[in-house]
Amino acid sequence: NVEIAFRPDGKIISWSLDSLEFQVWDPFSGKQIETFTDSIELCSFIVSHDGHLLAVTDGRKVSIREPSTGKHFYLEKSFESCLMMAFSPNDMILATLSLSRGNLIVDLWDLPTHELRSSLNVAGRKIQFSEDGKCFCTGHEIYHIETDAEGHLVSVAADVDPIRVKDGW
Repeated sequence: NVEIAFRPDGKIISWSLDSLEFQVWDPFSGKQIETFTDSIELCSFIVSHDGHLLAVTDGRKVSIREPSTGKHFYLEKSFESCLMMAFSPNDMILATLSLSRGNLIVDLWDLPTHELRSSLNVAGRKIQFSEDGKCFCTGHEIYHIETDAEGHLVSVAADVDPIRVKDGW
């Protein structure tokens, strides 16, 4: 099973060749830059916007890796089934979408502190942050995110009226 992800600079490709090994390649020179392993079997992974972090899941656990240093940590939760992950544009928040007892749950994690900051029951099956990182949607709902001056998650609120008419439109 091979998963492929591109770093935001477009120059480096990162992929897993088997369930425990990642390789980072320079697609222009064709040279392998680094190899590292993880202790969980891969279900999926995503690359942060700045290209410095990987979020890796086997469906039950999520590991955050910093390939350049080899540092990593696990989120303090065992998932019934982690379906999707997304980094906020500033890479300070990781959103995980999981299934728990038949309910869809979005957990929002503060990555610098490794803390779970919010857990929401949702209806949609996707996670997408706005470009400015002030909102995210699940496909059916929109949520507003408040962060402090450093970018740490402070609060999350559902948008009860996501469609508005503005300036005569």
